Amino acid sequence: MSIVKSFVQSLRRFRKDDKGVAAIELAFILPVMVTFTFVSWELSSIYLVKKRADHSATVLADLTTQADNISTSAYNGYVEAVRAVMFPYGNHRLKLHLMGVSVDSRKRVRVAWQRTTGGGTGLSVNDLPSGLRVANSFYVMAETEVAYKPTFLTDITGTINIKDHAIMVPRLTTSVVNVR
Repeated sequence: MSIVKSFVQSLRRFRKDDKGVAAIELAFILPVMVTFTFVSWELSSIYLVKKRADHSATVLADLTTQADNISTSAYNGYVEAVRAVMFPYGNHRLKLHLMGVSVDSRKRVRVAWQRTTGGGTGLSVNDLPSGLRVANSFYVMAETEVAYKPTFLTDITGTINIKDHAIMVPRLTTSVVNVR
């Protein structure tokens, strides 16, 4: 028998033998599926933390604009409300920055007061959009920042800083006064 003929016969036997095909397919597909599952889990968690950070900034600004002044005890209550909004993601480092901003008759923006928690100081008067720089107006600006540490992909991504801010106008008065 020639070498070519024996090689062709071996190929035919190999083609007909389907034992172990499922195991080989599983060996190729399983790592892809496991990776896809963990990445999907992390992306979903990041999305949820981002949405809660967005909502937290809105809640902080909204609660502040419902009063005519802000005291330390009121601010501490607002911080607790934000922590409740962030639940169950509150175990990540949370930074809050709340600021009252006034615009004078010449449309110059000045900080009237500010409060921070967790080292949050990311806002500045430059964050007030030019369209909101209306003469003799007052705004409450709030920012939340969450240092999110992924569950599975920490070695790849490290800590992810997620932040958002909200700008609102006082509801009851023309400005919110800081009370110490």
